[in-house]
Amino acid sequence: MSAHLHILMQRIFWALVLCVSLAPIASSQTTSSGGTTYDYTSGGVTYRVHVFNSGGTLSVSGGGSPVDIDYWIVAGGGGGGNSNVYSGTHYGGGGGGAGGLKQGSIAAYSGGSLPVVVGAGGTGGTRLTTRRGANGENSSFNGVTALGGGGGGGYFFAGGGNTTFDPTSGGNGGGGGGQSFAGTRNGAPSSDGGFAGGNGLGSNGVIEQQYAGGGGGVTGAGQNGTSAGSGGGGSGLSLSLGSTTFQVGGGGGGGKRGTTGNRGLASHGGGAGGGGAGSPVAASATPNTGGGGGGAGAGTDAGGNGGSGIVIVRVALNKSPTANAGPDQTVQPSQPVTLNGTSSSDPDLGNTLTYSWVQTGGTSVTLSSATASQPTFTAPVLPSGTASATLTFSLTVTDQFGLVSTADTVNVTVDTRPTVALSGHPFAVNPA
Repeated sequence: MSAHLHILMQRIFWALVLCVSLAPIASSQTTSSGGTTYDYTSGGVTYRVHVFNSGGTLSVSGGGSPVDIDYWIVAGGGGGGNSNVYSGTHYGGGGGGAGGLKQGSIAAYSGGSLPVVVGAGGTGGTRLTTRRGANGENSSFNGVTALGGGGGGGYFFAGGGNTTFDPTSGGNGGGGGGQSFAGTRNGAPSSDGGFAGGNGLGSNGVIEQQYAGGGGGVTGAGQNGTSAGSGGGGSGLSLSLGSTTFQVGGGGGGGKRGTTGNRGLASHGGGAGGGGAGSPVAASATPNTGGGGGGAGAGTDAGGNGGSGIVIVRVALNKSPTANAGPDQTVQPSQPVTLNGTSSSDPDLGNTLTYSWVQTGGTSVTLSSATASQPTFTAPVLPSGTASATLTFSLTVTDQFGLVSTADTVNVTVDTRPTVALSGHPFAVNPA
């Protein structure tokens, strides 16, 4: 190989290396996966919502910035209590307590895998076997656990969540069954802070008698059963994320007391948020709401099943950039002017910005480029007798994923008065 050819090949090689080294590095947005997903944008942030109706894993990956995560964990709801007959009177079962709710945030999560467990709902109580409804199972996310709801009380059985008779109970107390012990709050409020189920009361208002209480919900206690009827389930939570609303955590309604000829055809409904109604045929809670099952109405056997839990995770994938149109300026007519948007920024690492300048006020001028970070123009000559005029420009910036900033404005004042320098600082002279 000749020396000249060798030198030429070396030059070509280093030119290719230089081109590669100067090529822009493509940024990568952080992404997430797991469960059923949908995206929405609100307040300048693009969110991805992950809905887990069963166990799984949330995975966060990519080359972007750390992300903020919000979560709502709902455990399985407790099953409704059974009904029974004693001396010709039919006593309804208490409503199941809703699964416990845990909500919180993880700030600046840099990526990885987070485990998700979704608890099953408790089965309804039956006269010949369990009587009281079963407690719901726990749900968890990233080591945070929401406790399953307490089962509704059955004939002579306390509602789940009674700290004396059921110290292992779950997130919200089950209602007391007719002719049973009262359903009460789950353990100390520091454990999950659940709401109590309603008591089963007699016509004289004494606990442990005839009228079944409703199960506790995630935002309200179950109602007491009274001689006017069984207790309704405690209220649940309505959670709106984008255009989707989740109704979770309603307590089950208590079953109605009756007689052989009138088997409690009326009863109170479950709490809003998936709670099953207590009725002659007890309703099971809606799946994946953590609602409590309805208490069995008089003349029926089994209580309704509690609803399975749900875990909802929201990941802030992309935050909007911030436009900065630069400081205001004062210039002379016919002077070259440079607008400066280079102080615009994006909170997400690696994102690139595109620029959009629009003149919104003053004498019309022509920008060298409406999409440059530093466009230029020539200040206009003002009409005779006009001392000054203000030109206003608006800047928005957009990241490569299409998220647009709010606009920022800059004013350029064209001043016909001469300027002099004093200690290096120019100022306009007013001839008057």
